[in-house]
Amino acid sequence: MRTRLKDRLLEIDRTPISGAMIVGYNLLAIVSYTVVYAIFIMIGAGDEGIFIEICLIVIHFIFCVLMAVNGTKTSVWSFSAVSVFVIGFVALLMITLGLKGGV
Repeated sequence: MRTRLKDRLLEIDRTPISGAMIVGYNLLAIVSYTVVYAIFIMIGAGDEGIFIEICLIVIHFIFCVLMAVNGTKTSVWSFSAVSVFVIGFVALLMITLGLKGGV
């Protein structure tokens, strides 16, 4: 009995990750560092923050493209790459213009 419980506790959960979870985690990541960028803008450190935000978006985009090329679930990773790129730069533009007093 004891060994069976130990074996079950040491078993690795190999349930497949769904496509919605992949897209959701990617969107959660982009939201988290976009919120950090918005905080940088509010405290007045926008020039360094915009460079960091652009680098993070590009690195995240490249990661998603590499996963689409090399991994499984190619269409999900491709959709994630496009959504990270578009949502990331639109959010960057809206936050920069909105919080710096632009149009």
